[in-house]
Amino acid sequence: MPHAPRRHAFMSSAVILLVAIASRATAIPAVRRVDPPNDGIVADAEIDDGGVIHLVYASLPDGVQQDIFYVRSEDDGETFADPIRVNTEAGRGYAGGFRGPDIALGADGRVHVAWYTNGYQAKRPAEEWGVHYAYMEADAGAFVAETNINGRPSDNYSIDANGAGEVTIVWTAGDGFVNRSRDGGATFDGAVQITTIDPCECCATRVRYADDGILHLAYREKADNLRDMYIVPITDSLAEPPRVKLDSETWEIAACPMTGSYLTADHGGAHLVAWERKRAVYYGRFATDGSPLAPAEVAVTDAGRYPVVLAAPDGTTLVAWKSDVELSWRRYDAHGEPADEGTTTEADNFHRFAGVVTRGGDFLLFP
Repeated sequence: MPHAPRRHAFMSSAVILLVAIASRATAIPAVRRVDPPNDGIVADAEIDDGGVIHLVYASLPDGVQQDIFYVRSEDDGETFADPIRVNTEAGRGYAGGFRGPDIALGADGRVHVAWYTNGYQAKRPAEEWGVHYAYMEADAGAFVAETNINGRPSDNYSIDANGAGEVTIVWTAGDGFVNRSRDGGATFDGAVQITTIDPCECCATRVRYADDGILHLAYREKADNLRDMYIVPITDSLAEPPRVKLDSETWEIAACPMTGSYLTADHGGAHLVAWERKRAVYYGRFATDGSPLAPAEVAVTDAGRYPVVLAAPDGTTLVAWKSDVELSWRRYDAHGEPADEGTTTEADNFHRFAGVVTRGGDFLLFP
């Protein structure tokens, strides 16, 4: 009898321990919202192997004048270093909606940024309307002087870089084009047309170097007004690259729907894509050869814009989107089943946004 109370106390402690272990085992990564500094809009972000967050954003419009800024955070977005202006000449940036600066991290810690100027809005000569680009060395405090990559009216663009010193920008002007650098962005080859695609130039494109070393492009087609999403590899030859359609249902519309999309990787190296169709948001996983992987098309919401999709190391996927000035997100398990009921918060703007996964496996969103 004297031992019974101690046995009950031990059993109670064991139950508490088991509950705590079970709770930790079933916990899903947290989501945290971090507003870009200085009321920045249309953000894009990457996180490097050391856990440093690299964020670019545009200033709020002042008439037709905007600037592109870069900041970094070494404490998971709790604080940011002083902003560095990316565009060489003040007030020559342009961003809004899904159009905004695009950032990539390359060899030797270089930070690469592409953006669009306000040449059209400021009524400057057409050859000044192009996609502009600049990079910053890892230990530098300023970007090199910007370069006009294409020197012609153009619209959508996306940039990525790899550890071998390659930097590639894909952009649209009726057709799809590629400018590639082999020397870390110091020089670029002339534009090469991707002859096998007919992109919807007012819809977002996204590129990424996959683990197979090949650049892959997610884009929306417009041929015959069939506005479906595809992934296509961008090889050196550009000879009949095998396009893979993402949508299970065709979207026929006789106008540009001006949609967003997002392309990243899961922790197995596969493509993780989010896209819009008929104002609904979907996400899916696809092998680098384009073959669908479960889950290949998950319906997220029937009313969303500018989706972002991110993968945590434990297999949890976050999909976030905007609806006017509301920012919403939902987490999914490895099978594509909802892991929560979803969250909606009020955002300060209706523009495209960004996100990263921290070293600890949590999600950060930059609205």
